[in-house]
Amino acid sequence: MAELLKTPRGTRDLLPADTRIWQKVEATFRKVFRAYGYAEIRTPIFESTELFARGIGEGTDVGKEMYSFLDRKGRSLTLRPEGTAGVVRAYTEHSLGSGENGEAKLYYIGPMFRYERPQAGRYRQFWQAGVEAIGFADPLADAEVVAMLVQALRESGLKGLTVDINSVGCPDCRPAYLELLKAHLTLHASELSAESQLRLSVNPMRILDSKDEKDQAAVDAAPKTTNHLCSACSAHFASVLRHLERAKVDYQVNKKLVRGLDYYTRTAFEVLSGELGAQNAVAGGGRYDKLVGELGGTDRPSVGFGVGVDRLIQLLATSPEHGDSESCDIAVIALGGASYGLAFALAQELRGQGVGVWMDLSRKRGMKNQMKTASALSARYAVILGEDELAKGIASVKDMKSSEQTALPLEALATALMEKLK
Repeated sequence: MAELLKTPRGTRDLLPADTRIWQKVEATFRKVFRAYGYAEIRTPIFESTELFARGIGEGTDVGKEMYSFLDRKGRSLTLRPEGTAGVVRAYTEHSLGSGENGEAKLYYIGPMFRYERPQAGRYRQFWQAGVEAIGFADPLADAEVVAMLVQALRESGLKGLTVDINSVGCPDCRPAYLELLKAHLTLHASELSAESQLRLSVNPMRILDSKDEKDQAAVDAAPKTTNHLCSACSAHFASVLRHLERAKVDYQVNKKLVRGLDYYTRTAFEVLSGELGAQNAVAGGGRYDKLVGELGGTDRPSVGFGVGVDRLIQLLATSPEHGDSESCDIAVIALGGASYGLAFALAQELRGQGVGVWMDLSRKRGMKNQMKTASALSARYAVILGEDELAKGIASVKDMKSSEQTALPLEALATALMEKLK
């Protein structure tokens, strides 16, 4: 007997019981994103490695976790580790911007890939939903994106959210800050964790985000980005905070917050949940005013975010309001050879009107077995067609929630069932 094959480490199957919640969450995201004027974009699952190397930065955590490979012609390709770089590439390649500033509001939902250690809510193939507001320089865009993210998470059913926000400066003021930060951390290099010692020469700002206890004393005493902003960045950040207050978004300024990608400028933010332990960020994002130019287009001020859908659904799965949902509207229970033709015709008529219908195709299952399946599928009604019903010209219709059973004439049965579903 052949060995049973299983999913690769860091991946898993999303089974029908799982995908019901996924569909709800994705539908909520799409509804909220459309309400803010965003249109969906779908980019390839793999792109040129150069795109991500230039956009993300090879020295970042994400850059080191990329799944890269050579195709048959020796070209280096990479499974997308995040959504922004591909969206920006598509924006530039297809000239998606409109108006003088090249404005575009785009959103995506899809799988990403990173070779990292699997842990709670984190997989090597994972799903992200995100938005990119390209061509918007005003602080109002930053605030709107944060407000939209909070609304999408809340409408999905997530509670107890905390918004952390910071400013990481811009190319004008960040170099001087990095020199101060590096000088401070170098003095404490021997006290840092091994990982932070490696980051010190490559990406010292990432040390600020370290969760390792060895790093906390040096990080707490480190210079803060918000104390070393240029006047333009300082004014921008202050304006973002005022707009968040107008939108009634609760936030806290986290002066240690930085993002794990090289392209962020000015605003950086995360939405946190205390139910995921140390790895508690459900979503995050920020402003990236130079990325479009770095990827070959004209510089366009932009801001966006990404939501870890896997981690969000891990939190929602235990919520009563996200329990079993109806996967079909009606189960047609056929009993006896003569009833199957009628059952099939009824099912097709209902399906043609958008109703979800299940019926047994084996012709071997009895009443009890079919009703058990109807219950497992959370069907709203069970329509029973047996010899007694056919002889009387009726169908027995059972309300699966109240267990109330009524009789409906076979003539115009589909119409009567549609009325009940309303």
